[in-house]
Amino acid sequence: MFTANKDIMGEFVNARVTTLLGWAIALLIIGFNVYLLLVTFGLMKQ
Repeated sequence: MFTANKDIMGEFVNARVTTLLGWAIALLIIGFNVYLLLVTFGLMKQ
């Protein structure tokens, strides 16, 4: 969030592609964690 803000970061601002890739990876990790919790507690079969 802050690294995509040119007012805060100036010339060191992240490119839009970098920000989108970061969000995509974060959502993938969250998805894996939710899956692991569901399998661990028996709410979903492998």
